[in-house]
Amino acid sequence: MTTYESFKQDASTHRTIPIIQSFYTDTLTPIHMFHALKDEAVYMLESQDPESPWSNYSFIGLDPMVEIKEEDSSFTVMDFHKKKQQTAGSFKEAFNQVVDQLDVKIPDIALPFTGGGVGYISYDAISDYEPVPAAKTDDLNLSNYHLLFCQTLIAYHHRTKETTILSFARLDEHPSQEETFDAAKARIKAVQNRLMNQQGLTDLMLSEDVPDENDLELESNYEHNQFKEDVEK
Repeated sequence: MTTYESFKQDASTHRTIPIIQSFYTDTLTPIHMFHALKDEAVYMLESQDPESPWSNYSFIGLDPMVEIKEEDSSFTVMDFHKKKQQTAGSFKEAFNQVVDQLDVKIPDIALPFTGGGVGYISYDAISDYEPVPAAKTDDLNLSNYHLLFCQTLIAYHHRTKETTILSFARLDEHPSQEETFDAAKARIKAVQNRLMNQQGLTDLMLSEDVPDENDLELESNYEHNQFKEDVEK
């Protein structure tokens, strides 16, 4: 789990910070999750390659924040949150704009995918990199490039049943770091609530958080004298 102290430290060197929360459940599946979050979900990634670490996971992307799209050989970078649009002359230029604009702290977590652009680059885009003639007709009438960068990512481990939610907090969206952190935590909580409300699974979501021993209050129901007597028997 991301603490406010670690968030502040990362915020001193980056503009977008991942806030991470994990829990365990035996009843939710990726399909259940996607259905519960269908209004926000834009993709689900899965792998059937047994040799790949990706095959252990399903990934669900929510809340698109930035889009790269190509139309008529011109690239548009759209920031949905800021309602700001930029143009670029190449995919590399557009991608670098997103990287510079978001300035993301790469999550320090053992997942094969921790966020980024998800979408497609069509086969016809080969003409931008190799001496291959461009297609004469566009049968599908689709962009050659289309990628979305999501603010929230869910990673589900099929074997351990661990679900990890990453919410990317952008410092320029709120007046203070504390408000930015709280907003990201609220997004994570909202996602958890949506999942719980899907099947009434409140008690089955087991947090990975370990409470501080100083916060634990223990009360014995075994009297000390009785304990000594039982030991001496």
